[in-house]
Amino acid sequence: MRDGVAGESAKRVLMAKTGLDGHWRGPTLVATALRDAGFEVIMIGMVQAGELVQAAIDEDVDLVGLNVSGHVDVALRAVKQIQDACSGVPVFAGGVVPPRVFIRSMAARGHRGGLARATQCARRLLQHCGWPVVLVETLGVGQAELDVVDLADLTVVVLNPGWGDEIQASKAGLMEIADLFVINKAERPGLAATRRDLDALIAQRPPQRRPAVVETVACEGRGIAQLAGRIAETRERLQAQGRLPGRRAAVTDG
Repeated sequence: MRDGVAGESAKRVLMAKTGLDGHWRGPTLVATALRDAGFEVIMIGMVQAGELVQAAIDEDVDLVGLNVSGHVDVALRAVKQIQDACSGVPVFAGGVVPPRVFIRSMAARGHRGGLARATQCARRLLQHCGWPVVLVETLGVGQAELDVVDLADLTVVVLNPGWGDEIQASKAGLMEIADLFVINKAERPGLAATRRDLDALIAQRPPQRRPAVVETVACEGRGIAQLAGRIAETRERLQAQGRLPGRRAAVTDG
């Protein structure tokens, strides 16, 4: 992107927010900074996902800014729909909502499986309290650290370039638990070889159960919007295939 310069048309940015809580301070500050930098900013107010996508098309924008303000489900739908309808238009999102964010670190305390024994209870508690999204991060993934698959709606496996012998990866159970693969640190050497090995392993699964692969550079924010969209898309696919209720029932029975 470039600043507005004489003789050049300014980049057009669409700013919006999800939900109806009326918190406009953050988007206003961002819009002011963008205008000062030479961008043309269009503010459209509080919208649903479909309205945001239509506005991006109608305004022919180069960039979309979204204030989430706790409405994560709407934001994920919006990101996916914008990617589908407006190829090449980046989306940036933000919003500080302390009352709706809770982080708890729990060591495994000697329990094998990659998670603490209390993780299951914590997930159930947050679910029954109405939290829309619960993220569970494991200690790692190996031949024994696979407990996460028994309590998550979907499992995202994160790899780095140069992850090693694909046979070892297969033994570790990655192909069995992954609903979505992420290759992070994608700017590093070895990305092409890692992607090739991963694609070969994925090809061994039935077509309807082959996970997508997303390349990201987390420290630069690259690929994050695409990852959010893919997570939403994968969850919808599992729901449509009838696999989500089965997973939840298994977790509840356990």
